[in-house]
Amino acid sequence: MATIHDRRQPLSLAREVGDRDIVASCLSNLSSVALRQRDIPRADALQREALALYWELGDPRRCAVGLEGLASTAGATGQGERAARLLAAATALREELGAPQPANERTDSEQAVAAARVALGAEAWAKAFAAGRVLSLEAAITEALGDSI
Repeated sequence: MATIHDRRQPLSLAREVGDRDIVASCLSNLSSVALRQRDIPRADALQREALALYWELGDPRRCAVGLEGLASTAGATGQGERAARLLAAATALREELGAPQPANERTDSEQAVAAARVALGAEAWAKAFAAGRVLSLEAAITEALGDSI
């Protein structure tokens, strides 16, 4: 299995040449690796940085990817309400853009939030998901990143 250390070189090169688009993609990919390795704090930090770049670059489709990634890290840490709201915001954004989540990414998201959904309970999950669906993109980014945008 590839480790995070194996995948850092493209990130370093992208940073060196100043290609923020590739930097964001590398960060998001590294976040996915960290999540699979159960290094949740690292996955969260990497995905936050990626989402901030996606937002700065004005890329709403990839903002959805970042929101899904942060929903996954929230779910993995038992933050069910946050996971539901961020996943719902990403789902609504993808529907608006006509850009469904690829199956391989959907599997990762579903696995990471499943335990949080169960812990939160169906009614509370549904309420938080409904609240997340109506967030504007800016509101969802603000919720995901806090006041750092």
